[in-house]
Amino acid sequence: MFGCLLVSQEGSDMHAIGSDTEQDRFALLLGKIMNNLLSLEFVVRLFLHEVEQTRYGWPPRTDVGTIKAGDVVPESYLTNYESLGKLIDKYNAVVQCRGAPDLRVDRVVVVLRDALAHGRMLSDTPLSPPRLYKFGKPKERMVPVDVVQDLTEGTLSNWVKSVLGEVGKVVEAHKRFRTGVVG
Repeated sequence: MFGCLLVSQEGSDMHAIGSDTEQDRFALLLGKIMNNLLSLEFVVRLFLHEVEQTRYGWPPRTDVGTIKAGDVVPESYLTNYESLGKLIDKYNAVVQCRGAPDLRVDRVVVVLRDALAHGRMLSDTPLSPPRLYKFGKPKERMVPVDVVQDLTEGTLSNWVKSVLGEVGKVVEAHKRFRTGVVG
């Protein structure tokens, strides 16, 4: 189990409750999940850009190694504002049409990503694992609860593996349908 991510105040100093080792393991697993989610979005974007070359051209016209804040760059799948959910839907449609339903990305990763990005983390006690809450859009002053999940070490480890497995599906799709770009 992980220590609580609550902070307490002693005098004027704030400090985290729980052992550094527990917090380090929690932070490492959470970082791995985020890394895998970012990797998933990137390979999906690259896949869509390559398979829809007529939309934006190939190769992508943006040199991400040289751009800086304030620059204006051409729109592409690498730079557009589409959400992860929409990108996965497009990707899934492509692999389905190409006869590879085994390479469809499970949309549960969108729920996970949204919960981590927009959720709230609380813990009952310093020794209990944090609990992740994700609330939906209010309707008539009532808010649906979308996610309630205890963030145990096992849960986080499973998410790391699960999201990495989804990345692997997209890498395999690159290999099957457009060789040489990823993998």
